[in-house]
Amino acid sequence: MCAGITTFNALRNAARAGDTVAIQGVGGLGHLGVQFARKMGLRTVAIGGGPDKEHLAQKLGAHVYIDAKARDAAAALQNLGGADVILATAPSGAAIGSLLPGLKTRGKLVVVGVSADAIQSTAYRSSSADGQLSAVSPEERSRLKTRLISAYSQMSVQ
Repeated sequence: MCAGITTFNALRNAARAGDTVAIQGVGGLGHLGVQFARKMGLRTVAIGGGPDKEHLAQKLGAHVYIDAKARDAAAALQNLGGADVILATAPSGAAIGSLLPGLKTRGKLVVVGVSADAIQSTAYRSSSADGQLSAVSPEERSRLKTRLISAYSQMSVQ
């Protein structure tokens, strides 16, 4: 029940009907995220780590499946017009960071699967950081925000 409330509230508070929402991870919290996103009228993109997850993602309601091991998931999201929301459910800082360039301008990263490793990003640095950061608890939000600010400040301007 806790997993359901976590993913449902994350989507309810971050996305609006018609938004493109990328669900990172198709197991655990992600399988619930895909189902909720589809039922909420969101354009649902599931991102998994292999072709074996594609059938499950489509069965759960994903409009599109992106195999992050076979191609650049952020580029694939941009080819779809960019994600309004990325719901990160798999606890991997590297995997989450690699998706940041797939966000639309003013897109939202919502992390419900917080990892112990830092979120790394190879995203270009714009003149300002704008968006919304969400996590499941104030403590996790604070920890994650500190890591994101630190990673952002270490990026080089391109």
